[in-house]
Order: sequence, then structure tokens, then C-alpha cells
Amino acid sequence: MTERFNHFALRVAVAQICQSMGWDSLHKSTHDLLTDVMQKYMEEIAKSAHAYCQLYCHTEPNLDDLGLAFSDTGVLLNELEDYVTQVDQVHFFHQLPRFPKPKACLLHHPCNGEIAERAEYYHEHLPPLI
Repeated sequence: MTERFNHFALRVAVAQICQSMGWDSLHKSTHDLLTDVMQKYMEEIAKSAHAYCQLYCHTEPNLDDLGLAFSDTGVLLNELEDYVTQVDQVHFFHQLPRFPKPKACLLHHPCNGEIAERAEYYHEHLPPLI
């Protein structure tokens, strides 16, 4: 489920990047290929940032780790900054669903009658006796 959701979100991001670069259409096979390349590239950046995080004894990667990962993978920060400032943002037309999807609570909460019928030594915060 997580992999499908991430792949869907990445497909949308790749389509938006292509649209912002001036592409009018995109074949499905080309779109799949670009999505796979982007996924592998992002995984490589994430693995490198995680390795630097472990090397410097952090529990979570920070911007310094990400900067080192970018330098390992050949991303130039000044070019990335130029891209962000010069390319117009394409607005996202569809709402992405929340992930993980909220689930209904399946806990059985005791009613007042059940609490009154309990033995003294059985506290209210404990689950009901069924």
C-alpha cells in the first residue's frame, strides 16, 4: 500500500516537472521510465543522507547530511536554487489523499453500567471484562 501511494505521488510529481519544462504530452512508457529513474535517484540521495546521518551519530538526517548527499550524487545547490527561482510552479489540480488513511477506533469503551458492576480492585482505565 505504501509503495503504491508513493509511486502514485511520484508519477504526479514527474508529470508536473515535465509540464513545467514545457512538455505538452507524455507517453505512458516514457512517463513510467522517468518515474522509475526519479525513484532510483531519490532513493540514492536518501541512502546517502542516511549514511551521513549515521556517520555523524544523528538520529535523523539534517540539512548538512542532505547537502553532503547532494554533493555525492552530483546535485549542485546553486543550480537547484536557480531552477526553483526561475521555473514557474505548476499548481496541483488533484487533492492527494492523507496517508496513512485514518481508521475507525475498534476499542470497546465501557458504559456507566459496566463500570458500576466491576469489582473494586478492577480500575476504570482497564479494558472491560468480556
